[in-house]
Amino acid sequence: MIRFFVPGIPIAKGNMRIFTNTKGKPFMVDKRSASLSSWASEIKSAAMKAKATVSHDAVCLDMVFHMQRPKSHYNRKGDIKESMIDKPHITRSDLDKMVRMVLDSLTGIAYADDSQVCYLDAEKSYADEGTGFKPGVTIEIS
Repeated sequence: MIRFFVPGIPIAKGNMRIFTNTKGKPFMVDKRSASLSSWASEIKSAAMKAKATVSHDAVCLDMVFHMQRPKSHYNRKGDIKESMIDKPHITRSDLDKMVRMVLDSLTGIAYADDSQVCYLDAEKSYADEGTGFKPGVTIEIS
């Protein structure tokens, strides 16, 4: 089992858009491809630093996405409002799309193919500096 943290703002793997070129041939584009590539590189780098090795067996993954709190959650003193402490993260990004980003990023690093993932547990919550969690994702592979 390995466990590691990837700091940064978690990015969801977006929906692809289909366009046609001047010859009428369709192609797909994700308008955030640069930021997706950067986040995928961060995930891969953190996994390699944690000594992830390619498995050819069943893989279990646990992921906790730590999302940045909006300014509206803080009072004038900079403390989290009491009514916001246990508020779940129910706004964008979609959990399933963030999971898909991690699964694709770990292919070839922690497993040969993401079809080997037989157990998956994922959640998203607000990152609270006071608890030591910064925005990012904690990943556990077993």
